[in-house]
Amino acid sequence: MSQRLKIAGYVYPSDLIEPTGVGMLTLHMNLALARNPDVEFKLLTSASELTGNGRLPDSHPLRSIPAIGLPMSRQMREGCWLAFNRPYIDRELPDDCWIYNSLETYTPTRRCRRIVTVHHIEPAKPERSFRQRLAHLRLQKAIRTADVLLAQSNFTAHEIANLYRVPVERISVVGSGVDESLLTERLTPKPSPYTPYVISVGAFQLRKGTDYLFAMARELQRRGSPLRIVCPFGLRGLPPFTEEVKSLPNVVALDYVSRGELLDLIRGAVCMVIPSRLEGFGLTAIESMALGTPVVASNNSALPETLGAAGILVEPTDARALADATENIFADAQHRSRLVSIGTVRARNFTWQKCMERLIQATMNRTPAVAPSRNHSQKP
Repeated sequence: MSQRLKIAGYVYPSDLIEPTGVGMLTLHMNLALARNPDVEFKLLTSASELTGNGRLPDSHPLRSIPAIGLPMSRQMREGCWLAFNRPYIDRELPDDCWIYNSLETYTPTRRCRRIVTVHHIEPAKPERSFRQRLAHLRLQKAIRTADVLLAQSNFTAHEIANLYRVPVERISVVGSGVDESLLTERLTPKPSPYTPYVISVGAFQLRKGTDYLFAMARELQRRGSPLRIVCPFGLRGLPPFTEEVKSLPNVVALDYVSRGELLDLIRGAVCMVIPSRLEGFGLTAIESMALGTPVVASNNSALPETLGAAGILVEPTDARALADATENIFADAQHRSRLVSIGTVRARNFTWQKCMERLIQATMNRTPAVAPSRNHSQKP
């Protein structure tokens, strides 16, 4: 690269101290961009988040990256962006800088171009709350004003194209990733009081297929299976699931667990179960395979694309099929060993370094010789 690419990442620092889900992508993509010698990288965040030397606190994982403080609180600033297209986010940036939004955030600019990541598209509902309508407007404006539009999967790319009338060729699929240390370190899991168990990660909610998971639990109980289902972060979910789980003796519902505890639970599991109705990628599946844990997942949305032939895909509404898949892995060591081997190979395609390289390539493909002037006097 003859000239260093200038990129500024817009972040919410408090969400990145113990990140989960999309927060993992934000943290690791910003770190990967900052490490790239061909990129001049800095952060954009609320001025109140920064210390006197213009950096994040020493305890923050992004503390080594220079940052520019933005006025107002996040809520007020983004409300003004959505309603008035002001204040411009790039007032202290050179014209040839890119604004990297790792979330579906609309950011008004004078001249800088924008990179926007879309994680998944929620199905349209006939009746939306005010908050849901606001989120839809924000997503719509972010997509329509993006110069580089990123998706985590081909499934999500086609959802964006169909729902927002964006040519699919404009959307670059960058995927998601895992820390390469997960692939190279084969740590022995600590003894667990739950053994033998399968694991299903995430707050109890309909999109994550918690009702399907509970139906599987009842089927395992009916069969007299010794398998338990351990659910980190489950109790951070929604009623009635947080109440219903109390009637399931073979489901261990946990609240918050640390990153280290989560990885250890995944390592010690017979398999990971992902019975979701919708996943824009399925990062938990890749992390599990990287850690040497097979995956049983829904045969819908982006999960078949993410897993390839490396996991077991089932119809999530079929409790017997879910139970069969998990019990087969538990009972057949050779079957499990084969899934571990092909899963590890699959996970190597999804490192943060490779995701960052795909982002850079998508950006370079859209970089003109001269930065265009931008006029946001009209709402997009």
